[in-house]
Amino acid sequence: MIIGGTTTCLLEAGLPPCFWTYAMPIFCFNFNVQKTVGTSPWEKTHGHAFPGTTLPFGCLVVYKP
Repeated sequence: MIIGGTTTCLLEAGLPPCFWTYAMPIFCFNFNVQKTVGTSPWEKTHGHAFPGTTLPFGCLVVYKP
């Protein structure tokens, strides 16, 4: 599932395979914080839902330090 999900992230973002090392952690994190059946793995571990915003791999992010 991780290989397929990472490949899908790269294809949807339009990025080459050299970005694999960035896409795989993002896919795993986003998969762990989403609720698929009942509660998410994040919620089971931490006792509450993920408080932040999940972003898709390859999206534009404006960072202001």
